[in-house]
Amino acid sequence: MSGNPVNDLRYSLRLLVKSPVFSIIAISTLALGIGLNAATFSAVHALLIRPLDGVVEPEELVQIYREWPGIEYGAVSIPHYQDVRDRSSDVFENTAAYFFAPISLTADGRNERVLTLLVSANFFQTYGIVPTLGRAFLPGVEDRGPGAHPVTVLGHSFWQSRFGGDVSVVGRTIAVNG
Repeated sequence: MSGNPVNDLRYSLRLLVKSPVFSIIAISTLALGIGLNAATFSAVHALLIRPLDGVVEPEELVQIYREWPGIEYGAVSIPHYQDVRDRSSDVFENTAAYFFAPISLTADGRNERVLTLLVSANFFQTYGIVPTLGRAFLPGVEDRGPGAHPVTVLGHSFWQSRFGGDVSVVGRTIAVNG
């Protein structure tokens, strides 16, 4: 043990230069480990730690899953959601449903595939979110079932990237899945 940090650093650098293959492997392993750690923390922070943007009282939200035999998190049908909503009105202030679904969106002559949320009409009310432009869904109007008034709510970032933040998009007709 020399006790001099400058000499220790020089010795370490000489060893790294003498064996470049080992140096590259060691540095790459460290970089990969640090990168994976940072990515994992970012994902955990975004999904579990950071409060939901724009949501009123996020600590009061509860997520309910239905477990089917052999399927850990099974999809819930609309009648099942309505049954849960109606039977839990004395337990929960509001109950909303959502489902991730890819769609084909056509507007302004451009067609693209978009990952969306199909939601119950009271979704925004449940989360306490008020749209910046236009309106949210109207319970009793958009949730009647087949043939109901078709309405789409765009997320802010999608509105900015796809429609350039054009405020005249409100009321415009777009085609969803043809």
